[in-house]
Amino acid sequence: MGLRGAFEATRPGNAAMTLVAVVVGGIVVPSFSTADVASLLTASAIAALVTAGGNVVNDLFDAEIDEVNRPGRPIPGGRLSREGAIVASAVLLGSSVLGLLINPLVLAIAVFNAAILVLYSLRLKRLPLVGNAAVSYLVGSAFLFGGAAVGGPVESVPLFLLALLATLGREVAKDVEDLRGDAGRADTLATRYGPGRASEASAAVSLLAAAASPLPYLLGVLGHGFLPFAAAADLLLIGAASSLLRSPSVEAAGTSQRRIKAAMAVALAGFLVGAI
Repeated sequence: MGLRGAFEATRPGNAAMTLVAVVVGGIVVPSFSTADVASLLTASAIAALVTAGGNVVNDLFDAEIDEVNRPGRPIPGGRLSREGAIVASAVLLGSSVLGLLINPLVLAIAVFNAAILVLYSLRLKRLPLVGNAAVSYLVGSAFLFGGAAVGGPVESVPLFLLALLATLGREVAKDVEDLRGDAGRADTLATRYGPGRASEASAAVSLLAAAASPLPYLLGVLGHGFLPFAAAADLLLIGAASSLLRSPSVEAAGTSQRRIKAAMAVALAGFLVGAI
């Protein structure tokens, strides 16, 4: 099957970030206690596996486009066969049923997210903004998943919203970055309306995420420790938006989406510090 290629296709860094996000989504719940640790760790493992499976599915359906945009990825690079990708994704996505070990809400979210990951690769990603919104929901839902694992998903909603907005800005920027490979193959905001309009949309959403960043603190979900991280993340988001507005190009979009990803990593660290 090409185990090394399959591991690469899971994008372990993304899966690890999902795992951490689930943990944070649980520990921000006021009622969280040591009795919830086992459930939260199990939920984080399930979420990481499902995310990994979704990444493999995405690579499977994007193999043709990746030959142009990202030829170094496992399938176009020859390190993972299509058959191997099917087996790996089925096993990983199937782990969603393990949510039953925790509670019905965790099971429902896990199975729903696994279905959305498959639908995204089959159809949703080819619908302008709809596909971007699906990915953004999936990233943000990790926090809801953690909250559900310990019986308090409501407290995780502000973190979900911030993650959703930041991811949406990044996804649209990535569409601009992938414009050359997507032309004639995918229907995105960038291919339909041009890089200028798509860049403006990405910048607007990124600035909205920066403006909304104080919400977890103002709502009492996170403590003072979150604020320095929020400020640093905001600077990265504002920088990403500025780059796109100054130069709505493929190169600027690449720089901007990497800045947004860095902002998300900083914010995730802030969520963790602020929740302790």
